[in-house]
Amino acid sequence: MAHRRLRRQMEQAMDFPSGTLVDLSLLEIEGDRRMVISGCLGILTYADDCIGLRVPQGQITVYGQHLEMGCLTAEGATVTGRFQRIEFESCEGL
Repeated sequence: MAHRRLRRQMEQAMDFPSGTLVDLSLLEIEGDRRMVISGCLGILTYADDCIGLRVPQGQITVYGQHLEMGCLTAEGATVTGRFQRIEFESCEGL
């Protein structure tokens, strides 16, 4: 719910038409230890050093140490651990 409100606020702030950001993922990164990804569609890879997630635009892969999924719901996912690299691959490349 908070993510939807944030998307609406972002649309208003950027003067985008309502609904423009509906199918986009939103990443909230807290330092190198915690990430919340809204719009997560599923887990592609799950290991201690690599977590890959499907998002509407493609795939987000987090590389690091002691990585864990803290939460996976219809609203999004939480990844914790020590991040070393975050990659994004668009649908066009999949």
